[in-house]
Amino acid sequence: MTANEGDARSEEQRVSGLNLDATKFPDAATLKLDANLGRLQVSNIDGDIDGDGDYDRLQAYGTRSFSIWDDQGKLVYNSGDQFEQIIARDFANIFNSEGTAADKDTRSDNKGPEPEGVAIGVINNRTYAFIGLERVGGVMVYEVTNPQKPQFVEYVPNQTGDLSPEGVAFIPASESPNGKNLLVVSHEVSNTVAVFEVNPPTRISDIQGAAHRSPLVGQTVQNVRGIITSLVTTGSGRGFYIQDPNPDSNNATSEAVFVFMGSSWTPPTGLAVGTSVQVAGRVDEFRPGNNANNLTITQINGTVTGAAVNQIASLGTITPTVIGTGGRIPPNAVIQNDFTTTAGNVETGGDFDPVTEGIDFYESLEGMFVQINNGVATSPTNSFGETWVLPDNGANATGRTARGGSLISANDYNPERVQIDDDLFSSGTSPKVNVGATFNTITGVVSYNFNNYEVLPTSLAVASPGTLAKETTTLAGDTNNLTIAAFNVEKLRP
Repeated sequence: MTANEGDARSEEQRVSGLNLDATKFPDAATLKLDANLGRLQVSNIDGDIDGDGDYDRLQAYGTRSFSIWDDQGKLVYNSGDQFEQIIARDFANIFNSEGTAADKDTRSDNKGPEPEGVAIGVINNRTYAFIGLERVGGVMVYEVTNPQKPQFVEYVPNQTGDLSPEGVAFIPASESPNGKNLLVVSHEVSNTVAVFEVNPPTRISDIQGAAHRSPLVGQTVQNVRGIITSLVTTGSGRGFYIQDPNPDSNNATSEAVFVFMGSSWTPPTGLAVGTSVQVAGRVDEFRPGNNANNLTITQINGTVTGAAVNQIASLGTITPTVIGTGGRIPPNAVIQNDFTTTAGNVETGGDFDPVTEGIDFYESLEGMFVQINNGVATSPTNSFGETWVLPDNGANATGRTARGGSLISANDYNPERVQIDDDLFSSGTSPKVNVGATFNTITGVVSYNFNNYEVLPTSLAVASPGTLAKETTTLAGDTNNLTIAAFNVEKLRP
């Protein structure tokens, strides 16, 4: 990652003083006016491509931006003119200045804010870039967890007495003297050092944590941002699911959460799937049905004092996380292995291992918008509208039966099966299928109830109802013989 300051001493000159090639710059006289490019400082040692004494190309020092490069030196991202756009919008009094309002518009011709130094810090599984701006002053903060899609977080302008940031250093909480994440900035002109405590906003992944219960349970959270992926507008548990479009670097932390709005809530105008919102409320762990055998669901309680839901500018869109090939492949044998010989509680003990334990895998997707491709039913739809399916026509499944079901054995509890519920459908709209039925694409949100994780579908379409035929026999009874059939009902049940 580079801060693209660019620097020169005597190797630069204003465009107005250059001899421009008449062929390359037929409008040279107009370009050299101060109102256009005349005041721009450019290199006076580059640009004479053919060596004839005039300038065929103009090259300015620095790009007024920061860049991200891969390990092969290929440009992945450049911030362009974002720094200047942000400062002009939010801090117009120091735009293109030397750090004070009195110096306004002294830098538009000469490398702008001059990104001087950059430091990288990791906080709560998210990577941040801190870019010091030498001329206008202050520090730009970006989240760069996804280096191809950096997100602006904030601009911290110069503090009183500090001028011209030069060096920037991040000190993680584990190494800082007060146990807090710190940013240290040295200033060239004022000969000062500033120390900032870094407190990023609370994200959904911070609320979920890498565990079955939230590390923030009981706390009030503010300004939690997300995009609505689904609405629940019936029953006593009404509300909506929100998801962060910019995930952290840890697959063990879910990027979505349910916002509980009460038993009589009706969405206000404008609040719909796709709406970006900012939420405040208390973090709760809700146990469905008040059943001690159920795991809890992490949620933000939007009914408490001080809770708020505000619509904000679009954060983008949510791409569903694929369960199966091309996405997150669930474990196919173990539900949990923390308490196999002794009693225990996965909510409060054991490790959290979404890679090998099915119960942790689905918890790491709690509330998230997911997609199942080419699902195949391993059970008929039951009286509660629930159907168990395997993603990818069962490509990653084990324990399959000859008739298309899933067989539990001593070492294989089939956590790769996904229960599809009908809770988000209006009554009677959930398709009824049999074993072997296939689905095109199922999308929905991950929830939990009645001792099982489940996907509450927002859409699904049956591709084929299945071809499972009733068993027949060639044996025929007579006066002295009976034809007897036996079957195991349990193997056809979820």
